Order: sequence, then C-alpha cells, then structure tokens
Amino acid sequence: MKNLWKGIEYLTPSQALKDQTKQRILEGKVKPAASKIRPVQQVIAACVALALVGGSAFAVYHSGGLSSGLDGGMYQNNGTADVPNGNGDNVFTDNIKPETGVDTTVGKNDGIDASAKPSAPSNDGLKGETEKDVPTAGESTPTGGTTGGAGSVKPEAGLLTAKRWDDHLHFNEWISLLGQDSAFRQYQQNWGLNLTKRITVTVKSGQTLLPGVKVVLRNTQGDVIWTAVSDNKGKAYLFYNAFGQADTPAVIVASYGGDTVEKQLEASTADYTIDFDGQSKGKTALDLMFVCDTTGSMGDELSYLQAELMDIIQRVKKQNGNIPLRLSVNFYRDEGEEYVVRSFPFTEDFDRAVQNLGQQTAEGGGDYEEAVEEALSDAIHGHEWSDAASAKLLFLVLDAPPHAAAKDQIQQLLLDAAERGIRVIPVIASGADQNTEFLMRSFALGTGGSYVTLTNDSGIGDGHLEPSVGETEVCKLNDLLLEIINDYLQ
Repeated sequence: MKNLWKGIEYLTPSQALKDQTKQRILEGKVKPAASKIRPVQQVIAACVALALVGGSAFAVYHSGGLSSGLDGGMYQNNGTADVPNGNGDNVFTDNIKPETGVDTTVGKNDGIDASAKPSAPSNDGLKGETEKDVPTAGESTPTGGTTGGAGSVKPEAGLLTAKRWDDHLHFNEWISLLGQDSAFRQYQQNWGLNLTKRITVTVKSGQTLLPGVKVVLRNTQGDVIWTAVSDNKGKAYLFYNAFGQADTPAVIVASYGGDTVEKQLEASTADYTIDFDGQSKGKTALDLMFVCDTTGSMGDELSYLQAELMDIIQRVKKQNGNIPLRLSVNFYRDEGEEYVVRSFPFTEDFDRAVQNLGQQTAEGGGDYEEAVEEALSDAIHGHEWSDAASAKLLFLVLDAPPHAAAKDQIQQLLLDAAERGIRVIPVIASGADQNTEFLMRSFALGTGGSYVTLTNDSGIGDGHLEPSVGETEVCKLNDLLLEIINDYLQ
C-alpha cells in the first residue's frame, strides 16, 4: 500500500505544471482530440482535470469549456461570464456557452425555495449610500436571497406579493417563539419589550360591538399600566409588565359616551366583557396614513410600492366613498440626509396625496438603522388624528429598524399609539432582519394591528426575510392591504 501511494506521488504534477495546464484550459487551448467523446472517456477526462489543476478548472470543464467539443470544438467569443474560482475572485471565461435549448433565465421559482431562510446577503460591493451596511455578527443581520432585480418589470399595481400575520390570533405561538428562540429573546431584551402578559376586553352595547371605547388597565395603587381603544370588533388589548416593571393589574376602567364602567380583575382570568347597555355605536370613519422609508436601500422596490399604494388609495376611495375618509402620506430617511421626515397633513384630496407619493425617490441611508423613531413620532404626534375616526390605520413601510439608542422613545411611542387607538401595520420590505421583525410584530401586537411582509414570490426586489410565523397565504400586496383596511371598517 505504501508503494502504491508512493507511485501516486510520483505521478502528481508540480505546481508549475498545474498552473500551466489551468491557463491553457481557460484560454481554450486544450481541446478534445476527437470530435466526439464517449461517456466513459468524459468521466476519465474530468477526473484527470480535477487531479491536475483543482476544482476551478474542473468547473470550467463541467460547465462546457471542454465538453463543448461534443459539438465540434470550443465556442468562441460568446460573451463573458463570471465563474467563481474557489478563491473568492472571478475568472472570465469567454469560451462558455449554454447548451442549445437550455433556458438560462431565472424565474421566481427556479431553484428558489421561498420558505427557506437563506444566509445573510453579502456586504461586498455595496454602492456608496444606495445600500445599507449589513451588521456584523451579534448585530441585526438581514437575511434572504436575491429573487430578481427591480427594473426588469415595469412597475404597476398587482405585482408585489405579501402575507399577513396576526399575533393576537396566534398569541400562544408568539409566547412560545419568545420563550424558545434565543435570537428573539435577545431582541426582546435589547428593546426592553415583553408583550406576553395580555388582557383582552370585549366592549359592547347589548348585542352590538362598540369601537372607539377607551379602556384603561390600572394597578393596585391606581396607576395607569396600559391604555387601549376598542376596534370595530369591540376588542381592546391591554398589556402589563411590558417594560420590565413589576405591576400587579387590579382594575379595568372603560369610558364611552359619557359613561364609565369599572371591572375588578379576577385571578387566572385574561378575558373580560364590558357592556355599555343603551349606548349606540358611532359612525364609521377612516384616517389612513402611509409612512414610507425612502433611503437608498428601498430603491429595489420603491417604484413598485408607489404603484401599489396608489392603487390601494384609489380603491379605498371608490369602495368607501360613503364614509368620511382622510389620507396622509409621509416619508423618512435618516439624520444627515436631505430630510429626516417629510410629512404631509391629513387631507380629503386623495389626488394631491397620490401626487406627493409619486414624487418620492430612494436616496441616502449609509448605515443599516434609520430614523424610524422620528417617523413614528411625527406620525403619532405631528398629525391631527380625528377623534371621530372609528379606524386609525398607520401603515409603516420599511426595511430596517430604528436606532438602538432610541429604545426609551420606542417604548413610549408604542404606548402613545395604543392609547390613541392608532393601529400600526408594518409592511416589511426586502433586506429586513429578525430584529426588525421582532420590533414591528411588537408594534402590531401592542396597537391592535397586523404584521405584513413582502415575499419572494413576485421575483421583484432583493431577498425578503421569511418571518418566524406559521403557514399563511401569499397574496398580491394591493389586494391584501385593501382587505386589511376593509377589515377595520366592517
């Protein structure tokens, strides 16, 4: 056996011979001796190539650099292709041509599993400030694979795909996720948010469910723990010990139409019903707001999102023209950019709002985190939300989290949105990470909203994070958001 290995060593070529042979293969100077090669000979030739010059030349052979001799010789001057050589760089191979009749285009499902969680995208080759710096290990890390570049399909409504998740309907799964997933536990600790202790209150008047009822949770000392406003299904969600404090909830106080009802909490009971017998339900009205990240990293999808949102706005007006409607569109970037927040007040002039939406472009944003906290602060406190609106919906379109230093501000904004009955509905674009997912799902949960994420199914934009949720239907984004809006109105 030792003699056999010794003989193999004698047959092993020198490094100089390897390099020379590799170069000859890549330059197309090595051709098969015969016009056709039998299958067994192909295997032998492949093994020899692998042994002599290593995996990169073998890859060239396997992809057609040598086997193209099957059709009468090497192909010449058919364009270039970048082929990894195993050392992190690329080798230009002018001599490679796809086999005749083989479709080399990449469709949305060609080798892509939309349900998989690919590794984080590389930060190599970022173009100035048009893409975000991907955080290093231990920081927020976006995941997802590229499914197609923007610009290959003309932006129009009905192209982007998305799915919806409501953690209130899957609350036990939410608790399990935070208990079992170490990454989510870390994000929970980083943001100081623990929305796992919930009390659900259903408010009605006889058999009629009442929206717009202010519901307050107080502790044994009478201090306010959480305030919420019931939605069109009469549901108000209250949380305690959400920010690390050790409050003991004691009483629920609900106010509506000049009446106040108190209900003492009972041990081991998390669901309560409050009846304002004799009170009538208010009229339906909608305050609709879109807040959109317009930093450079949104450039792969922004024009498509604009087309989708314009379609949604027009359809909302058409389908709900018999109720009071107001619209506000707002945009944000980051500190040091052309603007931090570009906001527009609520208006009934939908055409003007659509015009403002269409004028926006994606620029700037050199780091990963963006001024989400400033955008939310402006959205919640910088606009005159109507007290008469039975539905106050804030769609937050983004691909990155707020700055970590804004932890305290983020907590307060969550409380403020819940107290004012503003439902935060995040719409997560490409490049987002699990840190963003955790925080945005927390905002949706805490304010009675829903969590929406774009998916790879459209083939548009860079890779989208597969959220840590159960099975749910993939829909067209415009149809899904319209459905969500109508859900809060019916």
